[in-house]
Amino acid sequence: MVRLFILIPFLILLTLFVAVNQTPLQFSLLIWSWQSSSGVIVLLASIISFLLGAFLIWISELSQRHRARKAELQVRELETRSSAQRDELLRLRGQLKQVALTPVSPDTTVSPVPPSSSV
Repeated sequence: MVRLFILIPFLILLTLFVAVNQTPLQFSLLIWSWQSSSGVIVLLASIISFLLGAFLIWISELSQRHRARKAELQVRELETRSSAQRDELLRLRGQLKQVALTPVSPDTTVSPVPPSSSV
């Protein structure tokens, strides 16, 4: 939206400049020479500049898209890994509940482990 607020006044001024400057002028560049109105030359220069700017922005977006794709792949991989770890955690909690609910027979004696002597 901000681009439109910048672009529309520029296009209006460009159109007014082209409409006002209709007198033909002699132009030369290196070995070429031609006669045209300054408005048409400014219009052509504006179109070429716009296309060049659009091309440069497109090139910079290509690298950004590549980085975004890499980041999306990494996110998918991390989500898959997180899901697998979550499933493993739930499986281990289920095993822990089964062990905790298993009744211990009263005749089973648990002998304390003697402390190890360190030299």
